[in-house]
Amino acid sequence: MIDLHMHTTCSDGQFSPEETMRMAHEAGVTVAAVTDHDTASGISRARAAAEQYGMTFFSGIEISVQGEKELHILGYGIQPENAALQAFCKRHAADRKERCGKMLEYLHGHGVQITLDDVRRCNDGKTSARTLVELGYASSVQDAFEKYLTTPEFYAKVERPKPTPDEGIGVIQNAGGVAVLAHPHQLKLENDALEAMVVRLKAAGLQGIEAYYSRH
Repeated sequence: MIDLHMHTTCSDGQFSPEETMRMAHEAGVTVAAVTDHDTASGISRARAAAEQYGMTFFSGIEISVQGEKELHILGYGIQPENAALQAFCKRHAADRKERCGKMLEYLHGHGVQITLDDVRRCNDGKTSARTLVELGYASSVQDAFEKYLTTPEFYAKVERPKPTPDEGIGVIQNAGGVAVLAHPHQLKLENDALEAMVVRLKAAGLQGIEAYYSRH
């Protein structure tokens, strides 16, 4: 069994890198990749745990880029210590910190009374979605995103700066990785529109498409 798209508490996952690899191993996964959003901070820990269980491990990342609101590029085989990649991740962390205040203001305006301390307490402060679940404003992380965190108004008021697709793919390739389009289903594009996007991304260096995903 192979799973090449897993998140940990280093971004918006529920479990630590070590716990994620343990659970994957117990579920029968033999080949795994950790692809946290815009960070490579959990790779070394996940790799050590995967090797402990005799699993084949690939370093990875999932970069959010400009375009459709769910346009994400997976990078496989990246070198986590790459200087340009580290600089990118550092900029993202700063943008996320600035964005948090805007997000809380937006949620307060929609009747969601959570504080920065609430966010810090839930999931190591890496995501507001899990905070919304734990405080009863949403039934699941997916529900939290659909209700509050992926609406057009949310993107207009809270969205953080993102690299262009060319820049995101370049970060991955400069770090020695292979660039792959994540969950095309999430783009909600059909036929000609989806094909046109893939053609544009291929011209920018895209090398693959995620074919197996829970919603496909």
